[in-house]
Amino acid sequence: MEIKSLGKTEISSLRDKIQSNLDSLGKIYGISFKLGTIRYDSNTFGVKVSGALVKPGESIDSVTFVSKCRKYGLKPTDLGREFFSNGERYNITGIKTANRKYPILGKRVSDGKKFKFSSVTVTMGLDNK
Repeated sequence: MEIKSLGKTEISSLRDKIQSNLDSLGKIYGISFKLGTIRYDSNTFGVKVSGALVKPGESIDSVTFVSKCRKYGLKPTDLGREFFSNGERYNITGIKTANRKYPILGKRVSDGKKFKFSSVTVTMGLDNK
């Protein structure tokens, strides 16, 4: 199907197809690929692609967490740990160092929705028994 003009619908469809192809390529080479924000106009688009060597089931954000977590007062073993924030339970899923205010990534236990947190919120919410 040929695309005549780039709009929100076309970009969304392209994003899904690009990510799917990158995931297939990643399985062959043991690399996890992640697409950044796609910027576009009616004729062109651009997107940053990141990649990291990972083990099966790992993501770029989790690999980054293990190497950068100490800077935020956390330990590599905190990846996957549960913490509380505003009465909800979350699991630590990774880190995004480019986000200075909310670098820690988490997933709400009840529904799997992803959120960003400050390192203070996470460290205070961890059960350190």
